[in-house]
Amino acid sequence: MGRIDNVRFVPGVGPIEIYADALAEGWFLWDCCGAATFGEVVDDEDHGNVIELSFGAGGTVTGLQATAGVDASATAGGTLEFEFKEVSPPPDGSQWHVKLESSGAATAVDILMTAGGNPTPNADWQSYSFDLDVEFDALDLSDLKLVLFFPDWANANGAVARIDNVRLVPSQ
Repeated sequence: MGRIDNVRFVPGVGPIEIYADALAEGWFLWDCCGAATFGEVVDDEDHGNVIELSFGAGGTVTGLQATAGVDASATAGGTLEFEFKEVSPPPDGSQWHVKLESSGAATAVDILMTAGGNPTPNADWQSYSFDLDVEFDALDLSDLKLVLFFPDWANANGAVARIDNVRLVPSQ
């Protein structure tokens, strides 16, 4: 008869919360090039505090930066999830992007927000989910530094977006 030895329970890994009504510890709002402003605003009863990004005429990327690289490798096979609301659209022809970068931009992946069958941004809150092993497969998840949201480079003047509930969710 067989024998079982060294049985142990290993707790599952939970999501990495980056923003949910407030910035997670170790994260701050960031803009690369000075062509955007950002802050927290109160949106509605369902969302409470959210991030608002407002874009000017110059080229920029903006979003959330970690004070130190975050080891998100436990979320490999999982998803990047967030809610997004377009308050004012970017100029005609410009599209919204989401970009993840590791420290020093050693690895970076920039995709359209509509990738993976996600909806086109509009004035309603919409949920977005991106497969980290598909849309962001070239990213080094062991050293995540930036989570960015922006319209096409230098074609963003007047665009305003609100973002909430940003997190990396491990596979189930």
